[in-house]
Amino acid sequence: MLKISQTLMSLVVLITIVISVKLSVFASPSLLLDQGIALKESEPSLKQKLPAPKGSRLMGDLEDLEELKLSFKRKLPPPRGSRGGLLCPVSPGILEREFVIWSDRPLFLWQANTRQTKLQKLELLQAGTLDYNAEILWEKSLSPASQNVEYDGQALQPGQNYQWQLTWNQQNQNQQWRSYKLNRQFRVMAAPERNQIAADLQTLATQLRARKVSDEAIAIRQAKYFVDRGLLSDAFQVLYMIKNPSTETATAVQELIDSVCKLVKNLSQD
Repeated sequence: MLKISQTLMSLVVLITIVISVKLSVFASPSLLLDQGIALKESEPSLKQKLPAPKGSRLMGDLEDLEELKLSFKRKLPPPRGSRGGLLCPVSPGILEREFVIWSDRPLFLWQANTRQTKLQKLELLQAGTLDYNAEILWEKSLSPASQNVEYDGQALQPGQNYQWQLTWNQQNQNQQWRSYKLNRQFRVMAAPERNQIAADLQTLATQLRARKVSDEAIAIRQAKYFVDRGLLSDAFQVLYMIKNPSTETATAVQELIDSVCKLVKNLSQD
């Protein structure tokens, strides 16, 4: 009789332990998750607690980049009868309505066939007629294969007109080298509008940094801001300021430059 009682007691204890274990397991979904088991009714809430999958931010960056490219191409001016020369001016003063830009320290950008052209210098002049005796405000010597240069002089004045002059040597069909010049005009937008855009850009950057967005992604979003306002030269400048850009971004920028050079009339022909 004593042995039967002991056996019954042992059985009761065992049943109690089993029930306790089951209850504790179902009360802790995270334990099942750690073991690779999913509870159907708890799946949505569990997913919210999981870290974002690797590459999810990159996917968002790529989507922003594709949107930027589409918007940029929609904003391009109509074809201007490009003659397909060896040097294509890109910015500033090429793509904007009334040649207005935001930056007071612009990026000068072009694309050249480096096998048959040798860049010499870039000059910033007082706006007016294409007078080669006009006052030179700033000058930069260029390496033969240069494709861009950033203005590093005193800040340009809002509301003022300027022209930039690019000088290079080019090899003609007779293998002879000749000197060429190209002039383009632009105007820095008036102070009130410039200040508003500066405030918008700062707000955008602050919001994105609060979300732990990368500097490259911020630049892409700021470039899209400029594109939406028709300021394509400023969009290029933001993209060129990215340090160590990803392959995708670098490829996209080159694609945009190529699309511009299919439209911009070239003054570099013989």
